[in-house]
Amino acid sequence: MESWPLLLVLLPLVKVSSDKDCPAGWYLDSNKHVCTPCPAGSYTENQNHGHFCNRCQLCTGGKFLALAPCTSTSNTKCRCVEGFMCANKECSSCQAHKACKKGQQVQQKGDSFRDTVCSNCRNGTYSNTEGGACRPWTDCLAKGLQVLRNGSQTEDVKCAAPMTTPPQLLTTSVRPTIRNPRQPDNPLIEDATKNEGIVGIVALILLSCTFIPFTLYFVVQNRKKQKHLPLDVTNHDDLPVALVTAADDRCSCHCPEEEVGDWQLRQETNPKPPE
Repeated sequence: MESWPLLLVLLPLVKVSSDKDCPAGWYLDSNKHVCTPCPAGSYTENQNHGHFCNRCQLCTGGKFLALAPCTSTSNTKCRCVEGFMCANKECSSCQAHKACKKGQQVQQKGDSFRDTVCSNCRNGTYSNTEGGACRPWTDCLAKGLQVLRNGSQTEDVKCAAPMTTPPQLLTTSVRPTIRNPRQPDNPLIEDATKNEGIVGIVALILLSCTFIPFTLYFVVQNRKKQKHLPLDVTNHDDLPVALVTAADDRCSCHCPEEEVGDWQLRQETNPKPPE
């Protein structure tokens, strides 16, 4: 009977404790029905009337790094190592960033909370490895080579040695150059040249002197032969006019003047009929 007054005092306290939420970092002990602080390695973030605290996360496993330790009111802050990102909001696990494919490059590098962003290589550049950066095509012409195969987003330009073409024959017109004859430097050659010129002139003079007399001789003899030839009286074509007239006068017979006049009169009165 002596314990009844004590129970009457404790019952209101237990009722109040069971109806009231415990603050963050505390939990409601189900046995005592009172709010109890969370033990080490556990936490509660908000007011609650739960009967236990949440266990703190351990940033272990080789893919995690601890950003902030666990407290009674907050969980451990973990992040993923480089090349990985958190798989969920709580970052309870990590997953690898995606690798950019061939023909792409990293536009934005990923971190613990974001994945990698890739972009295609621009024209004139290429990437032939996963996760690699885009590089410019090889300039074959700058190296004195020819392009054997054009490049793409995943392959470089392929160069080859330049083609050897046979040399072309160039036809050029060369104008003849007239050079003044040079005087020989050797005095013996100079004397020989002068002697040749003198000999040529003398030979020309002798030839002329020989040819002219013979020509005159033949002309004179030809004329003499023409003078001794007999004249052909019947053929008047080759005779002079005076000789032809004289011959006609010697051979012609003149009629009396009266007969001539009568004959001329008859010819005038009786014209000759046309042929």
